[in-house]
Amino acid sequence: MLRRLLFLTLLFLPPPAFAQTENVALDGDWNGTLDTPGGRHLHMLFRFSHVDGALQAQFISVDQAGAAFPAQVTLDGRHITLAMAFGGSFDGSVAEDGKSIAGSFHQTITLPLTLVQGTIAAPTVRQPEPGDVTIQTASGALAGTILRKSDIGVVLINGSGNANRDGNSADNGGRNTYRAMAEALAARDITSLRFDKRGVGESAPALTREEDVRIQTYADDVKSWAAELKRRLGARCVWLGGHSEGGMLAVMAAQDNADICGLILFASPGRPLAVIIREQLTRQLPPEHLATALAALDDLDADRPIANLPPQLMSLMRPSIQPFLRSQMKVDVPALLARLKIPVLILQGDADMNVSVADARALTKARPDATLKILPGVNHSQRIAATDTGTGPGALAPGEMDMVAQFMHEHAK
Repeated sequence: MLRRLLFLTLLFLPPPAFAQTENVALDGDWNGTLDTPGGRHLHMLFRFSHVDGALQAQFISVDQAGAAFPAQVTLDGRHITLAMAFGGSFDGSVAEDGKSIAGSFHQTITLPLTLVQGTIAAPTVRQPEPGDVTIQTASGALAGTILRKSDIGVVLINGSGNANRDGNSADNGGRNTYRAMAEALAARDITSLRFDKRGVGESAPALTREEDVRIQTYADDVKSWAAELKRRLGARCVWLGGHSEGGMLAVMAAQDNADICGLILFASPGRPLAVIIREQLTRQLPPEHLATALAALDDLDADRPIANLPPQLMSLMRPSIQPFLRSQMKVDVPALLARLKIPVLILQGDADMNVSVADARALTKARPDATLKILPGVNHSQRIAATDTGTGPGALAPGEMDMVAQFMHEHAK
């Protein structure tokens, strides 16, 4: 669930400003790789061109399906600055031979970045499919894929992080979790819709300023996808299948929503989010950083900005993401689940290191009529932990998708 906190979000930028120069030839593509404290390698591309004698620049998010945004550029001799509306900026100097630009990228923290001439492309994360669809939102299009088999349909909702609709990402490959779920359900006569969250993959441009996003933003997107799947199937209602944070979104999106038939909750949080994150931080952080991190978490849980955030926590709790985290911590998932009168299947692995059996039991306490399945040896990725090396996709836990399909078919009658 913490993977989203390591994700450098790319946002809409303002209309480009122009600078006149005759000193340096920049026209064309310049690329570089930003190595983040979290171990990610973000591929950045700046495209320069002259229009009516004025230099203009475009920032391209290589790892986010090549989403392009205008950038504000100023060139003074060999010194160049590029500014982006979300607070990011690049400051550098063009080398004497004109073949590189050495400088630094800043967004809450400053990291070195060297640009060289040439075009780069992200590794292919997915290929277009016949079932690809888009829906429009006020801030841009969201992209998804429908794998159609019957008029019984489910919207599969990702957990946190930057994985796309298949469960993969450009910087770290992926597990193919959501594609595997979709294909397994199709084999059992269930239609599914999986989608790229705003800010990820082909939905990257739909993410506006990071500091404006709240957990309800993502829940509203789920509602829109559910309505779209229902319309395309001509069905009375559709299901929501949420994994991890996606389970929280499923419960939120189902509130007072006649479009929803029922819920499938895979490894979904059932306790306060601050409690779960505290457990994760305690396991993952070195002792010298833990006390500071827990104090910062207490600030978020109390719905106040973090005071004196140290540099080592910037990637986890940077100011621009704090409003989202604070909104997320206010969500009482069990209370919301208790309000629903639709069928609920709760699936929880007992080898899950992110969400525990205690969460599943808290959800079941809120809805005693829900069906709870504890999956022996299954981890957070919905695979057998003992044989899950994490180096390849691997198979989903045996029998899990059978349980899901059977539950949906039985309650569709």
